[in-house]
Amino acid sequence: MDFTGERFIPEAGLDGELEVEHYQRYHAVLDLVADKVVLDAASGEGYGSDILAQKARKVCGLEIDPQAVTQARLKYRRPNLHFNQGSIASLPFHSATFDVAISFETIEHVTEGLQKSFVGEVKRVLKAGGVFVISTPDKRFYSELPGYHNEFHVKEFYRQEFYDFLTRHFRFVKFWEQTSMLAYVLTDGQDQALRFCMPGADVQGKYIVALCSDAPRPEISLGAVVLDRESRYRRTVARVIELQGEIEEKNRHIRIVLNDIGICETTIREQEQTLKDNALQAERRIASLHDELMQHQQRSAELAAALAQNTARLDHIEATRAWRLVKALYRVKDKVSALVR
Repeated sequence: MDFTGERFIPEAGLDGELEVEHYQRYHAVLDLVADKVVLDAASGEGYGSDILAQKARKVCGLEIDPQAVTQARLKYRRPNLHFNQGSIASLPFHSATFDVAISFETIEHVTEGLQKSFVGEVKRVLKAGGVFVISTPDKRFYSELPGYHNEFHVKEFYRQEFYDFLTRHFRFVKFWEQTSMLAYVLTDGQDQALRFCMPGADVQGKYIVALCSDAPRPEISLGAVVLDRESRYRRTVARVIELQGEIEEKNRHIRIVLNDIGICETTIREQEQTLKDNALQAERRIASLHDELMQHQQRSAELAAALAQNTARLDHIEATRAWRLVKALYRVKDKVSALVR
């Protein structure tokens, strides 16, 4: 399966922090599910159900995507591990089947109505005194503060809102906070246990892990610390230094581009001024030609008027008796000249 952002896929080359967050939740509940019949609702690719099956008596992974179910059955094989195709809206199990129900990072992916149906179905399939462990991102720290939007999340919860929602269905609800912190470790490299000292710590988690039950809450600890053996801090610092180098290189490139832009702007301004000068000269030439045209038009009008006057005079002359006599004399002259020749 390919990673789309909707469900976690092991070995998909994802960010290490995302991988730790998902694995830590399942490992944190291993003691809780020991020798229990467990439901892993929305089991996705199946890696979490496989982890739970290390200690549980029986694990049923439920996933709506038939392709994910098929791949999980092929990839994770244990006699106490089973994968079923189905929806959290209507769990395909008999009532009072499971001791523990697990659902990590599921409820925020569905509508408010389906969220209520899901929790109701979980209560139905849990045995009396059964435990429901559910996680979801705290909307304030996951989405609001960083200005982040997960396109696959339909209805996220604020912390108090999530608590109120769960206590409407279960008598006892306890929250654990899941987040990443900077840690200082004192060790000889061989100790299996480290003393934890953080007086007055007020941890506000990016994710909320809730343990819900209608029976009085047993003394259960889901606390877990994952030490980064790959020195994530040093790799982060190295990446920051690398990014600083990239930024300086980009800044150098930006300076070159800005210089080129400055040259282009100067050239454009010079060309713009040249065009303005040419346009001004053209306007002056047009004005001069317009004046010449007006003069020619005036001269033409004067000549036309003179022509009209002369034409009128000629017409008047041709209409006189004297002109007729002159024309007759010219005709006689022409005949005499012809006879002489």
